[in-house]
Amino acid sequence: KAAAQLDDSTLSAQLELARLFLRGQRAEESAKILARLLEVAPASQGVHLGLLQVALVRRDFDEAEIQISQLEKLGMDEGRLAYEKAALNRAAGRRDLAKRQFLDLVNKPQPAPDAWLALAQLAGQEKDRELFDKAMAALKKERSYPPGLFLLGEQALAQHNMDEARRYFERIMILDPGNIEALTRLAQLDFDRRNAVSLRNRVAALLDIDPDNSFGHYFAASVHLEAGRLDLAETSLRRSLARSDYDMARNDLAWVLNEVGRSDEAMVEIQRALALNPRNASSWDTLASIQSRQGESAEAELSLEKARQISEQKDPAILLNAAAIYLKNGSNDKARASMAALEKLNVRLSKTLMEQKGIIEGRLNH
Repeated sequence: KAAAQLDDSTLSAQLELARLFLRGQRAEESAKILARLLEVAPASQGVHLGLLQVALVRRDFDEAEIQISQLEKLGMDEGRLAYEKAALNRAAGRRDLAKRQFLDLVNKPQPAPDAWLALAQLAGQEKDRELFDKAMAALKKERSYPPGLFLLGEQALAQHNMDEARRYFERIMILDPGNIEALTRLAQLDFDRRNAVSLRNRVAALLDIDPDNSFGHYFAASVHLEAGRLDLAETSLRRSLARSDYDMARNDLAWVLNEVGRSDEAMVEIQRALALNPRNASSWDTLASIQSRQGESAEAELSLEKARQISEQKDPAILLNAAAIYLKNGSNDKARASMAALEKLNVRLSKTLMEQKGIIEGRLNH
């Protein structure tokens, strides 16, 4: 923004700002910049390319055709123009035609990695394993192409190869330190591993790049929860939900509200969470905690059973909460069964869960 304001006649900073807005899912702001630039630079390929990308985001395929025609008249490189035509056909649902066009592109000398990426994505959608493997092998050779590295990281995550996924995402951060998608994945990996120190650093970087980032505030809430700051966690969760409404944040907000004695508000939030995703085991676990606080013992046990069923008794936090509620209800045998299921998992617990485990074991031993 600063660069664009310093010299209004320079296209480069303003085009880059328009690209950043588009990348940040702010297409309308991008379109306003590009419309203004079109008036002063009607023969700029960069401006028309930006307008093409905005048209695709809006799914205005007629406008996209017009922009491609303009780029052709302005003498855009044949290979890049062919890629944009294929991308338009893909976006418009003409998959077979797009696939043939992308295959033509990768069969030329020194094909652009964009075409391989598109083929990998199409092959994944069509479950064409042979083409998918071929495209992914080509992308592995492109060590300086962040979109390809991101897809490779996503594939590693799907295969539960977390270390390999981390390497791909960290490579992206070296090439593109402002890559929000890769930074979010790294924060998620730290969150899953309960690496509080690394997560704190990732959250700071994520919110520095995008102060309103929904997942950034969600992960920030987990950092505050680890520090016992429920007030800050509530603020972060509400800021996350202001940007995007999703069940995980609703569930955590309900848990925080219940912990500070605002169970009626918590019940509203957990009902919203379950409406968004009734298969979230953690939400049923939180509902059980709220019901238990409100004195609804039988209902709490039913919610716990639902949580344990969905999680297949593999979530240590759910098993510990179940044991605590069973103890409160006087169902000691059920509490012991829940603790036995926890022992079978043989997983490393966070400091908070270890403390909770010690309290429950002490009460059971007495």
